[in-house]
Amino acid sequence: MKKTATLMGVLALYLLIFLNAIGFSQKKRLNSLNNRKPKKTAVVQSPNTGIPLSGNTVTPYTLISSEVRVFPSSNPQSEIHISINKTNPQALLLSSNTTQIGSCIQGAYWSTNGGANWSGSDALPNNANGKGDPSTAFDALGNGFVATMTPASGNFNAEPVGYSIQRTANNGATWAAQVNGVNGIVFDKDMIATDDLPASPFANSFYCGWMGANNFVQFNRSIDHGATFSQPLTLTNYWGQGANRP
Repeated sequence: MKKTATLMGVLALYLLIFLNAIGFSQKKRLNSLNNRKPKKTAVVQSPNTGIPLSGNTVTPYTLISSEVRVFPSSNPQSEIHISINKTNPQALLLSSNTTQIGSCIQGAYWSTNGGANWSGSDALPNNANGKGDPSTAFDALGNGFVATMTPASGNFNAEPVGYSIQRTANNGATWAAQVNGVNGIVFDKDMIATDDLPASPFANSFYCGWMGANNFVQFNRSIDHGATFSQPLTLTNYWGQGANRP
């Protein structure tokens, strides 16, 4: 009986040693796997400089300048659209919806020093009519364009029936007279663009897309810098949200 108890004690000791060895091996393997996982470091950045405030190796972004109010007025500015002149990246052109001034609810603003200073007003150049939905563009020659919806018969309170553009060849210093791109149709949500690649076979072509009758997306273009325009083409025969759904 005494020998049996001794044998049982020895077996229990061996079993305990065996189980501890397995547990140690599993723990070692788990630690090895955990060491392979990338460590995550929380990054806390200064709201003004972007410089990390806690220890890590994240490269901070560079704060170029503080915020600049494009046109300091009390009028609201919405649906803002901005373009950069690739022939002179310091030249910027921006347009927005704003409070009605005369027969216009759209402003145009421009900068020639990268946005540090701005000219323009909460109305379109030359006191032109403007029904809103602003968009802008520069072509490969550096001509700048501002587009706006056009109300029927110049009646500001009427529904828009097309779009008009204005062009500047000197980054906003002077503006040509407003030219109608299309007229007499159901019209909303226009967006303009140009081919601004000098090597392109279609360089300086001007394009406009909009939501027309039955909410179909329509389109036309100009190949003479906005002097004349092609007849509208229907790009979709199903519902589209303006030029955002080609």
